[in-house]
Amino acid sequence: GKSTVATAVVGLWPVSHGSIRLDGVEMSSWDRDEIGPHLGYVAQDVGFFDGTVAQNIARLGEVDPDAVVQAAQRVGMHEVILKFPLGYNTPIGDGSAFAMSGGQRQRLSIARAIYKNPKLLILDEPNSALDDEGEKILARLVLEFKQQGSTVVAVTHRPSLLGLADRLLVLQAGKPVALGPTQEVIQMFQQKQAAQTTATASGDAS
Repeated sequence: GKSTVATAVVGLWPVSHGSIRLDGVEMSSWDRDEIGPHLGYVAQDVGFFDGTVAQNIARLGEVDPDAVVQAAQRVGMHEVILKFPLGYNTPIGDGSAFAMSGGQRQRLSIARAIYKNPKLLILDEPNSALDDEGEKILARLVLEFKQQGSTVVAVTHRPSLLGLADRLLVLQAGKPVALGPTQEVIQMFQQKQAAQTTATASGDAS
């Protein structure tokens, strides 16, 4: 259910009920070339186009070298990329023999998503392959995007990103069970858990 929500928010999967709108327009109705530069998306299953590192970060559009390097630097990948066989010109994707680690792939996918500072950033399990340093970089990026006025939608089952969220939607078995300010939702679940623990203890005592 979580990845389905992320895909729908990006506009890649039309919803069967309700609507997802950006500036009043249904997401699936936007012209992809028009809205594409304003969206950043990290998919749960990281994949790359057949092209160079630079072309992938630039999403196969016109490569702005300064913006490409800036995106790589922001995720801590610039120095790593310089050590690749051809640096930013190293071919990657399904047709490439060059292999990256899981953490490098995830960081590169985040660099692609933040290229030229999109206004809407959708992150689907963006920290699943990140180490502690990568987690800190991701947290800093989320804060930076929030401060610059961008909207960030993060899908995660890890608690590390929850403290950065203003609002929290909880899904269970693909259905929403809670939505509201993050701390209120967390407190609600903590109270439910405490009540269940008390009820269980009382049952054991009897």
